[in-house]
Amino acid sequence: MSAIEQHAASLWPQAAAATNLGDWPRVHGLLDELHSVMASSELSAETRESLEAGIGLVLGRLPGPRSIFDAPAASAAATGSSGDEEQSCATDASGGASSSAGRVPVVGLMITKDDENVLREWLEANGALLDGLVLLDGSRSNASRDIVREHVARSAPPLRLHYMHEDAQPAFARDAKKNDQTLRRVVHTRIRSLFGSGVWVMLCHPDEFFYHDPRRVAAAAQADGADHVFWWALHVLPHPSERAAHEAGRAPLVQQRFRHFHHSFEGFGHPFLEGRLFHDMPGVEYASQHFVTLPAAGLRAPWRRLGAAWLDDWHRTAEAQQVRGPAYLHYKVIEAEPSQYEARRYPSARRPGETFTFWAHRDHFRGDGAAPTGMQTDLSSVEGFFIEQFESYAENTRFTGCLRPFAWSLPEEYRANRTWPLGEGEGACE
Repeated sequence: MSAIEQHAASLWPQAAAATNLGDWPRVHGLLDELHSVMASSELSAETRESLEAGIGLVLGRLPGPRSIFDAPAASAAATGSSGDEEQSCATDASGGASSSAGRVPVVGLMITKDDENVLREWLEANGALLDGLVLLDGSRSNASRDIVREHVARSAPPLRLHYMHEDAQPAFARDAKKNDQTLRRVVHTRIRSLFGSGVWVMLCHPDEFFYHDPRRVAAAAQADGADHVFWWALHVLPHPSERAAHEAGRAPLVQQRFRHFHHSFEGFGHPFLEGRLFHDMPGVEYASQHFVTLPAAGLRAPWRRLGAAWLDDWHRTAEAQQVRGPAYLHYKVIEAEPSQYEARRYPSARRPGETFTFWAHRDHFRGDGAAPTGMQTDLSSVEGFFIEQFESYAENTRFTGCLRPFAWSLPEEYRANRTWPLGEGEGACE
């Protein structure tokens, strides 16, 4: 038996005993340590499955809010099996209480497929802004799995990162109706079994990098009585001014490779809007329809009125021009490589009976009803990737690491505490 298996075997009886005694401060400390153990690649599948089932039983016994982060005030420190003092499970990346400094705990929900060319960069940039992450991988190789293991091994403090692969979920192979939402439903279920209910959940895509801190945004939304948050999606695409440098030698990071984001959706001043953050309370459930990123049931109060109605018509009003919201950068193109895309014909919603050409990414998931990833721009050559005008967006701006000048962006106290890896004198917002 490996050392990690022995450690898991010693922790579980302690957690069970503390639960039976109602010693909740100790239970929270032990749950946090069990999450660290489960992040190890050395743990056997059998032990991992047993611990997941056991954690679910413990969560069902917790008083009040049933989340591992809802530790009682007395549990600021718990004593582990070694006798050393440990931090409570509710800690942020700097070691402080995650519920302090205007933050609440946030767990990431990610589905990914063949994103190994950007996944390591995403984890290094965004991992410290989350209190946990459950990742479902549909990749054909083990590259993404290995990246996750390497990140967990070297991150300090370790991110509560739980990895799953579709091949280990037999029901996926038999599901002819599988799409992005049914996959998210599986991850959502796993989040509840590992972290409990009552946490905030951030939808994470490997090509989306947070500008604002999800925990600070969740804290503000919760204080205002909201249960979900739509974010500004700043679509980053290759710009003609970047083509020469790209062809001379590709920058190692996509954040350095392409810098121009497109905004002023339909010319009304704001970027596009996407549902990304929600409060996972009883009754919040995913359905199976595509195109709706957040759970279909149980969410009723969008923060700052930024929700589905905004996209329908509210963004055209004068009142909407005063609303500020959180943002992330969406790198729609990771590599300007024509061989990764193919032309497909789709029926036109605006012109019944007609079709249009869409250049879709070859490796993107093609489940039932799933929308393709790509662009209507002709991507048969490298030239097609480098554009000044993207769809119905009126403006594009070179990103320097700071969104302070834009009236639609939240105040800078919501900005994630990070420096973007850009050029000299760029990347911060001072």
